[in-house]
Amino acid sequence: MNLLTAMERLHTRRPELRLEFPIAERHLAAGEVERARATCEAGLAAKPGYYQLHLTLGKIAQHEGRVADAITAFERVLQASPENRLAAKHLLPLLLQTGRGREVPSLLSRFPDLAVGAPASPARRAARADTRPTPPLPAPTRLPTASGALPRPFVNPTVAELYCSQGHPDKAAAIYEELLRIRPHDAAIRARLSALRDEAGPQSVETR
Repeated sequence: MNLLTAMERLHTRRPELRLEFPIAERHLAAGEVERARATCEAGLAAKPGYYQLHLTLGKIAQHEGRVADAITAFERVLQASPENRLAAKHLLPLLLQTGRGREVPSLLSRFPDLAVGAPASPARRAARADTRPTPPLPAPTRLPTASGALPRPFVNPTVAELYCSQGHPDKAAAIYEELLRIRPHDAAIRARLSALRDEAGPQSVETR
């Protein structure tokens, strides 16, 4: 059973959990746009305040060329979560594209690192300057059960996707790094980690 199937089964049993966003994102990453859209729409119908789903809907609209809808979706994310860097990153070029450049300075004042040519933050500069291989993570704390060892409670895809939805792909990648150490043959985890590394850029993973 892959990770997506496991999350969908868990969501069926526990619909109150906020699993729609990671499920929709995985469908979108796999090119299953309609399934991603349906997941988002159903999630928002059941949980209107689930703002992260607007991020996925914005990506879909952007991919389909519906620029106005994409802008609306990303703005909804920023209204609910003003520090959401990922939404701002998607919104910025759309504002420029649609002649709303006068709004860009305000956005960049909140996210100065998104400006073209802006100096990297100290953490990013340090990560890029350090070309040494990232040391392996320590073995995760495990809880013995009848079916074997499990990772500690907060090392799981749901927490990782929550970090991602808040604009912290580097933190999400750190969790998937540890999950991959636990399940090294899981292709879904490996693919998601690769996508997050591309999104986060070359950053070191902090040992928690």
